[in-house]
Amino acid sequence: MTMIGLFFALIAMLGYMFAVQGWMVYVVFVCTVLEYLVHAPIRSIAAAQVPANAQGELQGVMTSITSLSLIIGPIFYTFLFEQFTHKNAVFHFSGAPFAGSFCMLFLAILVFAFSVRQSLKELPRDILPK
Repeated sequence: MTMIGLFFALIAMLGYMFAVQGWMVYVVFVCTVLEYLVHAPIRSIAAAQVPANAQGELQGVMTSITSLSLIIGPIFYTFLFEQFTHKNAVFHFSGAPFAGSFCMLFLAILVFAFSVRQSLKELPRDILPK
């Protein structure tokens, strides 16, 4: 479920990146909504990796990371938008913030896929699906 949600997030970033008409944004909203399939499974996967007495710390760290991204993200992406849309920009591209998001999300998917793969290797063989 997590990979499906991340895939829809990638599609949404591509859609926003190249949307040139207002109606296109409404079409992309569908992918954006499906991206929310990611949050609960990611928290569940992370919770399964730590003991019961560390669950509060884990959820606190995850919430702190989310809060930091909500502070840093708008600053970074506003700067990126300004760099690609001002009148002296070498290359005019108003979708630059979404291109940046696409690249970061793609890297996050690679890290996630590799880490889940490593975690599955460490599980006892009798609980893995055949």
